[in-house]
Amino acid sequence: MIGFHCLFNPNPHNLNMHVCFNSDHYPTPGGNTGGIGVFVQTFGRLLVKHGISVTVVGAGYKYSSIEHDEGVQVIRIAKSKWPVAKYIPQLLRLNAAIKKAHGQNPIDIIESSEVGLALIQNIKGTKRVIRMHGGHHFFRHFEKRPLVAKTVWQEKTSFAKAHALCAVSNFVNEETAKYLSFNPRKTTVLYNGVMPQKLRALAANTQTVAGRIVFTGTVCEKKGARQLVQSFEAIRAAVPNATLCMVGPDWFFADGKSYREYLQQLIPENIKPFIQFVGAVANTQIPEWIASAQVCAYPSHMEAMPLAWLEAMALGKPVVASQSGPGPEIICHGKNGLLCDPHNPDNIADNIIRLLLDEHLAGSCGQQAAATVNQKFDMEKLVMDNIAFYQKTIS
Repeated sequence: MIGFHCLFNPNPHNLNMHVCFNSDHYPTPGGNTGGIGVFVQTFGRLLVKHGISVTVVGAGYKYSSIEHDEGVQVIRIAKSKWPVAKYIPQLLRLNAAIKKAHGQNPIDIIESSEVGLALIQNIKGTKRVIRMHGGHHFFRHFEKRPLVAKTVWQEKTSFAKAHALCAVSNFVNEETAKYLSFNPRKTTVLYNGVMPQKLRALAANTQTVAGRIVFTGTVCEKKGARQLVQSFEAIRAAVPNATLCMVGPDWFFADGKSYREYLQQLIPENIKPFIQFVGAVANTQIPEWIASAQVCAYPSHMEAMPLAWLEAMALGKPVVASQSGPGPEIICHGKNGLLCDPHNPDNIADNIIRLLLDEHLAGSCGQQAAATVNQKFDMEKLVMDNIAFYQKTIS
């Protein structure tokens, strides 16, 4: 078992609350983790600033460690070296780490994503919370892929063990409720958010490159990467200086083949020089790429509440995003961005071309996008709603 240091520092504004997150995606310094990991890091740091003790425990990392990240205690448990049934020792160490943290400072809330509570042992007096970021049932139904029996059991067991539910969008709440037995009207919707001031500081002095279209995220089918690449020939014909930058890690098929290489086979030779696959970059570098864009494009087939869209909007960029899922909860078409049909390359192209050629519309959408994030998706403000949710759950 990995050792423990002194976990918590006294805080004069302490709310006498200890929140423990079960997450195996917490970012490493200079890392390129996105999604839930970035949310937990941003949110955890803010909770600490409000005097709340925060522990993050996760199994399946490359190495075991205990770190302090701006007051957040991060306990990483290495992947098991067992040749089979690797989850057994990882699970034992995960539960032992949570119990140890509880013994040093009683945990009030254990939070996880959809499947995360299934194998977590109950601790008397601790409330269990699921935050729906989009789980197995949610995405598998939209992707029209078969459900995996083991994961179905985990998700249903996890929901059965939860004392309270929250969701990162109305859409993910209502859709998940169709497949799992809970009343969506009793769920608290707590939007994901970003830190606009921090993003703007990281992107300071970055100049916009005329004609540049930027996509950030995993380069995969679910994110609409293929349709975006297929739209580019029409974009290039209408806007001769257009370039496309795909910023994010590659995805791999079950047989190990690269999705990026698959995409490159679909690109006509005459436009290949104008599409750049940047690859994975550090989280701290993403704002610079976004700030360099004239337009940001995110034709995702499905999302729960995409941080990538919010990051681009926070930096005042005109965004073309998917009309599917929570798209209309974030973007009002023609006001603070444009919504596209993510399965239709021609429609994606039309919307991007519109923003590239109409400087007034692009400027207006960018300004309204930044205002939307300031009003609805600023984590500095959203953190208080989350604390109120925790207090209600505890009481």
